[in-house]
Amino acid sequence: LLAAGGSSCEVDGPLDYTDSDNWLCRPGLERACPRVVPTKTYAASGQVTDGEIRRADAPGLACFLVYPTLDLRLGAGLHDRTDKVDGPENWARIYGGPLQEQCDVYVPVYRQVRLGTYLRTPNDKTAECFEAAYADVLDAFEQFLIDEPERPFVLLGHSQGAQHVSRLVDERIEEDDGLLSRMVAAYPLGWGVATDAGGRTGGSFDRVEPCASASQTGCVVAFRTFMPDGDRPGAGDYVEGPEA
Repeated sequence: LLAAGGSSCEVDGPLDYTDSDNWLCRPGLERACPRVVPTKTYAASGQVTDGEIRRADAPGLACFLVYPTLDLRLGAGLHDRTDKVDGPENWARIYGGPLQEQCDVYVPVYRQVRLGTYLRTPNDKTAECFEAAYADVLDAFEQFLIDEPERPFVLLGHSQGAQHVSRLVDERIEEDDGLLSRMVAAYPLGWGVATDAGGRTGGSFDRVEPCASASQTGCVVAFRTFMPDGDRPGAGDYVEGPEA
């Protein structure tokens, strides 16, 4: 049950994305994306080399990242404690830190759905959970566009974050020619991005195609990984098109 007598996905109101407390990474914010990120390189020989990644002074790109499902509780609902984001901060540091060599990185805090929401049969209550989570991501993206009115941008999300990124492309970016022209690429990784039967669009997107070359822009890159001896899991009710 989501909650007796009501939905645990009700929220008091939108988050204020002009407030840096609702961002993990943002230009000028050192919270989860420090200017210098230490690295270790592991060679096949076993040799380990220390290094570092340094933030570019004037990158030509802006990157908007959405973290995956990190609230692993099995009850359906939202992770609404935006002050408890140790897991998201670690993810942002690992995935966002290296991108600072090429772009200014933005990673918003959002009230994501718990893992258990995906384990329930989709209904009006679970839909309310996903809508609440996506509303935060959309609000953060709108603030991102205010902060970045001109630069080309990259979208990246993993798992639940990829679900929200896919929806952003479908509902916000494809409907705006100016935004679509600025989108270098979208990376909804670990989500069932799909096309229609035999085509390059349809399913997830009407206009955005899978990237076919390293120089193509305005396209999408997506993949999912599975154990070599395992069956490919079905996407169930989260299928976005006939061909993933």
